[in-house]
Amino acid sequence: MRVNRITKRIGLFLISFVIVVLMIIAILLNFIFTPQKITPKIVEILNENINGSVEIESVELTFFSSFPRFGLKVKEGSIFPNSLFNSKDTLANFSEARVSFNLYQYLKNDNIDIYEITLKEPNINIQMDSLGNYNFDILKTSAINEEDTDTVSSLNINNINLRKFNIEKAHVLYQDGISKVNYEAEGFNTTIKARKNNNELYLNINSTNELVSLYKVPEKRFKIRNIGVNSEVTFNKVDTLLTISKSDLSINDIHFATAGTIKPEPEKKQVIVNLAATLKSNTLKNFIELIPSTILNKKSIETQGGVSLTVNTNGIYGNGKYPKISSVLTINKGALKYKEFPGTIDNLDVELQGDFFMDNSQPSNVEVKTLNIQGTGLQLNANGKGNNILHPNAVFSMALNTDIDFTKLYQNFPIDKEITSQGNILADLKTSFNLKELKAQDYNNVNVEGKVVVNDLNISAPTKGAYIKSKNLTAIFNKNQDDAHPLSGSLQLEKTEMEIKEALEFSSEKLNALINFEKKSKNETVLNVNASINDLSYKTKKDTTFLLVRKAKVDLGLTPEKDRSLSAISSSFTIDSVAVGQGKYWVGIQQGNYSFILNQNPNKKWDVNGNVGFNNLYASFPESHLPIQMPATKLSLNNDNVTLNNAVVNYGESNATITGAVKNLEGFKNGKTVSANLKLSSTNINANELMGMFSGINVETEKEEKINTNDSVYSQKQAFKIPKNLQFSFITDIDNIEFAGLHLEDVHGGLELMNGHLQLKKLQLKTLAANVEGNIDYEAKSNQQANLDFNLHLRQVKMNEIQNLMPVLDTLFPITKSFVGKADFSIKASSQLDKHLNFNLKTFKGVAALKARNIMVLDGPAFRDLAKTFMFKNKKEVTPIESLDLEMEFEGDKLIIYPALLEIDRYKLAVGGEQYLNLSYKYHISVLKSPVPFKTGVDISGKDFDDYDIDLTTAKYKYYFTDKERLLKKADSTIIKKKQFIRSELNLLEN
Repeated sequence: MRVNRITKRIGLFLISFVIVVLMIIAILLNFIFTPQKITPKIVEILNENINGSVEIESVELTFFSSFPRFGLKVKEGSIFPNSLFNSKDTLANFSEARVSFNLYQYLKNDNIDIYEITLKEPNINIQMDSLGNYNFDILKTSAINEEDTDTVSSLNINNINLRKFNIEKAHVLYQDGISKVNYEAEGFNTTIKARKNNNELYLNINSTNELVSLYKVPEKRFKIRNIGVNSEVTFNKVDTLLTISKSDLSINDIHFATAGTIKPEPEKKQVIVNLAATLKSNTLKNFIELIPSTILNKKSIETQGGVSLTVNTNGIYGNGKYPKISSVLTINKGALKYKEFPGTIDNLDVELQGDFFMDNSQPSNVEVKTLNIQGTGLQLNANGKGNNILHPNAVFSMALNTDIDFTKLYQNFPIDKEITSQGNILADLKTSFNLKELKAQDYNNVNVEGKVVVNDLNISAPTKGAYIKSKNLTAIFNKNQDDAHPLSGSLQLEKTEMEIKEALEFSSEKLNALINFEKKSKNETVLNVNASINDLSYKTKKDTTFLLVRKAKVDLGLTPEKDRSLSAISSSFTIDSVAVGQGKYWVGIQQGNYSFILNQNPNKKWDVNGNVGFNNLYASFPESHLPIQMPATKLSLNNDNVTLNNAVVNYGESNATITGAVKNLEGFKNGKTVSANLKLSSTNINANELMGMFSGINVETEKEEKINTNDSVYSQKQAFKIPKNLQFSFITDIDNIEFAGLHLEDVHGGLELMNGHLQLKKLQLKTLAANVEGNIDYEAKSNQQANLDFNLHLRQVKMNEIQNLMPVLDTLFPITKSFVGKADFSIKASSQLDKHLNFNLKTFKGVAALKARNIMVLDGPAFRDLAKTFMFKNKKEVTPIESLDLEMEFEGDKLIIYPALLEIDRYKLAVGGEQYLNLSYKYHISVLKSPVPFKTGVDISGKDFDDYDIDLTTAKYKYYFTDKERLLKKADSTIIKKKQFIRSELNLLEN
């Protein structure tokens, strides 16, 4: 006993001693091998032995936390792919990793025996490119057993053994460059335990995922929650075969047993897959658990019957190849009921199978052999086939017989209380078709037989903003024995309404349609539709497009695409009244007749050809504020080109009859060029209304603003911007134009809208004051400012009304109000206009000329003083002037009147000077001929015509109007040249 005690004490002492020694060694190791010292060495070793690269913030030895094993703790690590891989995205990064291993095995036998590796919260980004290369292929093939004694980081490794591998709360993304499908996992946790012998590696894999997503486009994801895998796997080193001997796959607690083999072939960059998955539980309730609760209420549900579901995956994955996927679903003698509701499903039988070849190496087929549901308010029998379903030439056939009583379903089952339903649907249908032929409108091989009847349907979900109501819907399809008309049908719709929140609204009081397929030849069948419509309304919520039809009859024929010819539609309409629009833009038609042919172009868009006739058309858009009205008119359409023949358009007080063509109407929407060559005639045009329409001024608002001033709204002009894509050319013949306060008559000439300009060319018009000829060019950069260039000739204009025709002259040339009589007045100028089309006088620049004969000057204080000064013989209230010729220049804030010859009474006078915007002036009058035999001059200056000064001075203009060449040379040549230049600019040299 004593010996035993001594032995135990010695043993305890030795153990304690060893522990203390190990602790001392650990303390020494931690003191000597600090993170600052070992981190760069470990990073160097790793980067020498992989084709990628590694970055690590710190590595520290752990002994106490991993005792009795030797360990490492790695913080903030990142692994990057091979530099030859096309994407440089990080392969993985992690906040912390722990490694514990057997140091003795490495020191003695050059074996790396790893007990455990744990990665915490890593982000793993696995990628395969279109050639089958992986970004994780980073291990150097010569890394093991390679000796390099010349480097401090060389390793001699005989064997590597990993016993346990953990991943905690990972985010994993796998991007498949071949299929273009991405797989993403959130909350990914995995534990892998391993053991091995000489030739085989045994793995136990336990994995859970909070959420797995599959997608090609990130916004369109297929999501599966709560996926788990618990598998036992054997990997044979000799034949590189991975055998799954026992595996449990769970989806939302529904378990599948999986078994099979996976054989990687790295040199071929592919994997041979042979897997079988079977639903573990064969009860219907577990299968129902797979159905989302939003579709089926699963509380307090009782079920009967068995379920069998198998999915087999066999074949090659990689290099554009995909394995075959076969599935079979069977439900036998299923039944279900709710404890608190009387409704039951008494019989549920389903048999469905499918074979899918995702690479189209063979046809993929699916077949619903049996779908039979019998229960309270529900009877449904269906079967069908889909052959070659992944190919454009897929062929489908199906049969459906159903009787659904929505009232009974709502009363006997736990339908969402926010939804109400009533009504009945009866359907008995058989159909078969080729998908490619159907898309190409080839109806030769389309077969439809049967009937669908809906009565008193009312399904409503107010909180979701959706409902559908229908008094009656009946659709009948018949397979005929007549080869010329192999298929016909009818559709009747009565008192039907539908609304889908934020999508559309639809209602129809009555709709009847007859459908028949007319066989024109062996390879061509035309679809004909004859329909009558009463009170139909359709509106989309997103783009606010709407259609309203009071009464209409429609005949339509659809010719399918065949060989190289494209589809075509011929149609004719007779409409009592219709309105169509988008937002505040709308067009309404009364008594319309249409005849169209639509041909599909190579871009699969429809070209339109035909005619439109109507008794009345009304159109409105926000900018107009008044409706546009067209009485009885016929239009010809050629795609987006329209031809008008004496089409009448009325807008407010304006009317026009238009003949010609407008091309590329689509340009009004897409901004491309819209061109037109038109002849326009009118009895009256109110230009102020039209300017308000183009500029967006609200006429009604303007009327309210003007009501207290008794001014007409139409006296308010408004600038407007001409869209640059409009290339319009008009020949005009207009009886009357109202523009501001002007009344213009007999307006003729060309009008063009080009590159944002409005141009009037060779304009001719009459006013009460004069005949006008000339050219005008208008351009606006915005609705706040415009530019105007004009060249006008006023023939025999009343002198005292010039400022009425051109209000700007009331300020720039006010002396015209002092004359009575007619003159010719020409002006060429440019100026900026404000938003009300008023001239900005500071920018007004141009030249003008006046030619008058036998006019009278009105009596006034200034003229009376001048008459006294010159001792005019005529003392009447008006004084005759035999002739007056003026050349003028507008520049900045002043008007320059160059020396002009004036014959009045017994005098010849030369007059010139300057008139300023502030109405001040400086004029000089030189006496060239008078009863007094000497020449003198008079300076007149003042702030207005009632505040002036008259001073006698020398004659400044005595050499400008003489026939003597010697005296003419004494005149200022620059002034003479300026006068000639002005007349040249105004094309008056011949005069």
